[in-house]
Amino acid sequence: MKAFLVIIAALLISVQMSAQTYAVGDRLEARENDGLWYVVRVLKHDQGRYLVHWEEYTDSLDQWLTVDRLRPMAIPQFYVGDHLEGLEVDGKWHPVTVLEISPEGKYKVHWEGHENSYDRWLEPAHLRHISPSRMDTWMSLRVPIVYIENQSNQAIKYNYLAEGVDGGGVIYPGQRDYIRYAPLGGVLLINGKQHMVFTREQNGQIIVIR
Repeated sequence: MKAFLVIIAALLISVQMSAQTYAVGDRLEARENDGLWYVVRVLKHDQGRYLVHWEEYTDSLDQWLTVDRLRPMAIPQFYVGDHLEGLEVDGKWHPVTVLEISPEGKYKVHWEGHENSYDRWLEPAHLRHISPSRMDTWMSLRVPIVYIENQSNQAIKYNYLAEGVDGGGVIYPGQRDYIRYAPLGGVLLINGKQHMVFTREQNGQIIVIR
């Protein structure tokens, strides 16, 4: 019996040691309480537990996690130009386009229907493929691209408004900007005044402001 217990103890130690597959400094993904995976960096490890730092968060949130809540960094699964869905801070998924991929495996995305200043970096766990049928439905409700050219002698401010969409920007004299995937039926405002309502026929149109 004593020999049997020694063997069992040795096996437990072996299993415990084999669980320590990560080293200090490794960048991994960790599962949060919301079920999503976030990038972390290993600070310490002790008997199958890992002290991790959640990237882009303060040190006060550093946390000990068990190995079942950790996994290696995901292999990049998306590419520049991919049309996907990104998880917004309100918990809703919104169409995005991948602009860049960082060496760390993050994705810079453009939120369709919003100005470029909203572009930001997302973790792979906050992106997912969008089915062709859903993308076709979404695209059918948008005007792919409309240009605005400022030929006046002063800066103009434009906004485009629709349900769930509020984008815009400033165009300086002699410059041109564009609106991607403006919602059909949305209203374009120039300097606070309604200029037009978006229709399918306006795709590719250059709106000149004098």
